Amino acid sequence: ENRGPLFHAVLQVLQQAAKQQTTVLVIEDLHWADGSSIDILRFVVSGLTDERLLVVATFRTDEPLGERPLPHALAELVRLPMVVRVDLEPFGEREVSDQLTGITGRPPAPNVARRILARSGGNPFMVEELAGQATETQLPATLRDVMAARVSTLSPATRAVVEAAAAIGREADG
Repeated sequence: ENRGPLFHAVLQVLQQAAKQQTTVLVIEDLHWADGSSIDILRFVVSGLTDERLLVVATFRTDEPLGERPLPHALAELVRLPMVVRVDLEPFGEREVSDQLTGITGRPPAPNVARRILARSGGNPFMVEELAGQATETQLPATLRDVMAARVSTLSPATRAVVEAAAAIGREADG
């Protein structure tokens, strides 16, 4: 299959948009991208020169990539002079408290921020989802769906281990 014409057409559309005004292309969750999506991203980024185009791509570094094409693409892309990689650390208690204040309009009690930090691991999406949770015993539906989707991609043997670990809880004696 010859994808060259499609790739060139996408690059031209982005270049035309950037000639008219500064343009931002945001690509979320690149860790889930297939090979064709990664290929077109590499083509577009390597084809840019002095356009007023900012490409922002997000991906999770804690996501198991397996044989996905992202690690190889990242190795190529970060060598380009216009590519800047910014690694973000998980939120700490202060950032979780600030996020909760932004969501609810008032500062949370310190124990609430600590509890949500412990459950979320500092992940801003999880902080947001846990912010409105009334109890600690059940995950919000959105988080259950995300977890179920991730577990469903695992092999049956790995899934059994994950389910057993989930039943044990956060800590187990060695």
